[in-house]
Amino acid sequence: MNGATPAAARTGALSKPAAPSGLEIDPQQRLLAPPAAQAGPARPRRNIIVRHWRGQLSLGWSFWGIAVLGNIVALITILALNLIFSTDTGYDPAPIFWLNVLTWLVVTLIAIWQVVGTWRSATHHAERRAALNQGAFWSRAAKVSLGLGVLRFVSDFVHSGVPQLAEVYDMAWTGDSRLPAYSLRVMRDGTEIEITGGIKFGLAADFERVIKASPRIKVVHLHSFGGRLGEADKLRRNIEARGLITYVSARCESACTLVHAGGRERWATRLGGLGYHGPAFSGMTAEDLAPSTTFWKSVYAQAGLSASFVARGLAVPSDTMWRPSIEELVAANAVTHLATGSEFAISGYGANPTPDDLLSPYQKIWPVLAAIRTRLPAEYERIRRVFADGFTSGATEDQIMADYRAVAVPLIASHRSKADDEVLIDSARLLIDQYRALGQSNPTLCYRYAALGTGKVSVAGALPVELVQRELGLQERVIMTSRARPPVPEAVTSAVLSRVHQTLVRRYGADRMAIFSDETVAPAKHIDYCALSIALYQELVAQRPEDAGALLRALEAQ
Repeated sequence: MNGATPAAARTGALSKPAAPSGLEIDPQQRLLAPPAAQAGPARPRRNIIVRHWRGQLSLGWSFWGIAVLGNIVALITILALNLIFSTDTGYDPAPIFWLNVLTWLVVTLIAIWQVVGTWRSATHHAERRAALNQGAFWSRAAKVSLGLGVLRFVSDFVHSGVPQLAEVYDMAWTGDSRLPAYSLRVMRDGTEIEITGGIKFGLAADFERVIKASPRIKVVHLHSFGGRLGEADKLRRNIEARGLITYVSARCESACTLVHAGGRERWATRLGGLGYHGPAFSGMTAEDLAPSTTFWKSVYAQAGLSASFVARGLAVPSDTMWRPSIEELVAANAVTHLATGSEFAISGYGANPTPDDLLSPYQKIWPVLAAIRTRLPAEYERIRRVFADGFTSGATEDQIMADYRAVAVPLIASHRSKADDEVLIDSARLLIDQYRALGQSNPTLCYRYAALGTGKVSVAGALPVELVQRELGLQERVIMTSRARPPVPEAVTSAVLSRVHQTLVRRYGADRMAIFSDETVAPAKHIDYCALSIALYQELVAQRPEDAGALLRALEAQ
């Protein structure tokens, strides 16, 4: 084996021939000999991800090149996540939640990779410069920049990421508790539906199920202070596709106005009730929300709303509300029809209102209700049932008002003869002013009102607001001062009435005064009948208060 050692033989290595005894090899021959080959295979180059992580890239490439590369990777990954978590049904909070979680996770991991690798590269760069006795300014500058970047990233996550994730989590897993629950109510024999409460995930699907079960629905009542833009758009598209009418009787604000814009006809009461502002979401800036604003504008434009009106409405900060007047809404085409109370079922009271909830808006304008509740609780309960039954049956506001008047007018009239003298005299003065106002605008209505009595002829809408307010105040005083009183002796009333009649005959003549005895009065004489009625009550209230009170009480008791 040419002197091979046992170990060498086992490895298959070749031994070097031994030099002859007593001879030396020339050192020059060693210098000319080829170098021995290095043992073992060459190491493969590591990929750029690992090399950057270990700080093996140059500082310039790590600081600038990896920043661009990382951003590109992050963008591609986020786009892919958006495709993965997109749904055919549009707005769905569960995929949105996971999309946000994974987006922040991807961005965080890429940021850590960028920062750690660049920091290590800066450290190595400084070491190499130090070995050459050179300064390390760019290494220190890079680390300062990295530190500021980390602080900025943490600040963005705390102020944007955490609020966004918290709100999306609430939307996806706790029923969007920041918004009130919604409810759906079918009315008027299945021809109308009311949506109340928050516009949040699930509403559009429930609306679709109810519509399919009640195919005769033509009108959608909206009573909402807003909610999620994505769910509002799904609801709007459903309404638009079915050619339904939208109607607001009380309040429809924020995202609810997007739903209202989908109506084939857009109705509202004279109160208006629509409120506008720009979109909002926790942790998102106005720049972040710009796409939502653009989308909102496009929907309004498609519905035919004025561009200037839309721009003004969406420019309002999300923590305030612009509530245009009904004139502004009509001029901008946000509202196409005005409701008078006779077109649709009564609505706008929220889910499951009590009778007192239904009466609440009228308590302020009808003070007599409080008086009836205090003095006549059984009658007040009848009025409560009128409103409760009307709401349950889907009656219109006009129908409920008519049912209310059928109870309230006779009730008040039955107590008028029991009121104080001062109340009766003030009621007579009110009649004088009412006759005068009607005589100027509608003599025939004045004649019918004076001849048939206040309980049989409605003058709603024909009198000035000031006279209406006076009458409402007198109704309260009638109930509050009503008490059992002895009958007025006929001799007293006859004497007072005789004095009044004689005065009027002397002033106007017996022929003109005979008009009160005619069974029918020609239209040409309606204005005269109205004028003589005014004169009659003027002379009556000119009597002594006790005499005027006695006669008026007797007239009311007939």
